[in-house]
Amino acid sequence: MKYRSKVVWCLCLLLAGLAVVAVVPHIAHAATRCEACKGTGRDICEFCGGVGCAQCNFKGGKYSCYFGFCDYAKCRYCDGEGVIYTAAEKAAMEKKAESERAGQAMKAEMEQVRIKKAVQEARASIDTFTDNRDGKSYKKLTVGSQTWMGENLNYNAAGSKCYGNDENNCAKYGRLYDWNTAMKACPAGWYLPSQAEWNELTNYVGGWNTAGKKLKSTSGWYNNGNGTDQYGFSALPGGYVQSQSGGIFGDPGEGGRWWSATKSDDGSAWILYMQNNGNDTKMNAFNNRETSLFSVRCVQDISPEERAKMRAKMDQDVQSITLGRNKGSDYDNWQAFYRIPSSVRGNRITAGDTYTFTYSFKSNVAITGNLIIFLVDESATATPRKWWTVLSEYKVIKTGISFNTEISGTVTLNATQTVSSTEERANTLVFQINPASNAASEPTLFFSSFSLKLADAGRLEREAAEWEEKWKKLEAERQEKLEAERQAELARQEAERKQAAQKYINWGIEYHTKGKFNDAIKWYNDALKLNPDADVQEYLEMAKKKKKLKLKR
Repeated sequence: MKYRSKVVWCLCLLLAGLAVVAVVPHIAHAATRCEACKGTGRDICEFCGGVGCAQCNFKGGKYSCYFGFCDYAKCRYCDGEGVIYTAAEKAAMEKKAESERAGQAMKAEMEQVRIKKAVQEARASIDTFTDNRDGKSYKKLTVGSQTWMGENLNYNAAGSKCYGNDENNCAKYGRLYDWNTAMKACPAGWYLPSQAEWNELTNYVGGWNTAGKKLKSTSGWYNNGNGTDQYGFSALPGGYVQSQSGGIFGDPGEGGRWWSATKSDDGSAWILYMQNNGNDTKMNAFNNRETSLFSVRCVQDISPEERAKMRAKMDQDVQSITLGRNKGSDYDNWQAFYRIPSSVRGNRITAGDTYTFTYSFKSNVAITGNLIIFLVDESATATPRKWWTVLSEYKVIKTGISFNTEISGTVTLNATQTVSSTEERANTLVFQINPASNAASEPTLFFSSFSLKLADAGRLEREAAEWEEKWKKLEAERQEKLEAERQAELARQEAERKQAAQKYINWGIEYHTKGKFNDAIKWYNDALKLNPDADVQEYLEMAKKKKKLKLKR
């Protein structure tokens, strides 16, 4: 009996120990929560009523533990990295992710709309002009705020060459120029683009990684390296002559290289180039010596006023505006800021100005409350940004906006005052959702059209006239400088001709004294070709007489 009691007692102790061993790990896991399940995708829920815990996986599923089930509302999820969150937090995260995906899709859609619109505008702008120097006609097209030649320059300037010295290649690719010749080769009213202007072109058509594909012609590039020629730029692989190669031509059909007007620190000059084996464009200055021969594209020289108008159009080609949460003790709203270009507002917004805002957009989230706009004047340079002066009434665009629904309309804003501060300021259009939206993520407005215009443009016209007068003065000074350079170049060439003519005369005299009258007569005649006014006629007649006497003997 005693023996049996001892056995039972031992069995009880053994069972109790096993129970403790089984329960303690779960209690420990419950206490440390996700820290115990890093990388496993599972988590231990908080205690359920203090009697134990069920386990739940990272997708929200749950299964029983030793002592019942876990309350779903209290269940926590593990992301595999030791981070835990509640079911409500998980739902909010999924909603935000869905909103962001929808926003990205809308942004991609609006970008395609922008590209299609830009391509249509560029295609519609394609025209022709004639170079009065030789009567050749060229395509021209407007891309953004720039007007470009739609083909390579083919003006036969001194020192330029056809690829392979074949005139057929000039007709196809245009001529190749050294840098100094390229700087002067463009027709009147056109000029060689700078590095910054090449950058502006490539950025406008989508950036360096894809610009090559969009600017290349649809044929002429080897090994399927053709482009889509979306804008009518029709870039062709005209080849080059690198000065270091000893005058050897390279890359016909494989690469195109175009001069810029910008020099680099090492005495080279920047070029833009494209290859048949890539969709990108590149700018490079390494080893592009001024004596190398590359292609030339010219940009039309327009007045600052016209360029400002074109840039204003680009500035207002707004794709999207994202509103950030502005939370304070006495306010709670979402805001975004659009800097109004000076070509739209002039030097500043003043009392009495009336602006017309025309829009069409979709939102990536549903918006509660009023979407309003108003004008402000705030510091352009202060960091952090100074608080503004409100310059107009508040106008409601829409009360309550549904997800992905087109909102279109026109509103007018009347400026009610002009700030007295002399500090440099940037006038701004504010978009505000008031009161705060309950959106899960920042609201983004994706615009298919965006236009802000000053109704009474009299002030802008006066300012434009002032700019026009300044531009005419600068243009006159530029033309005067060019004419002075041209006259200096003519004088230099004339001096060189006279110097060469005198050299020929000296050689003629040398042969004359040696009795070699045929050679003397040749050099005297060559001298007269270079300089008809050369004082050589007497020597020439004398040489001819002595030649006759020599023949009679």
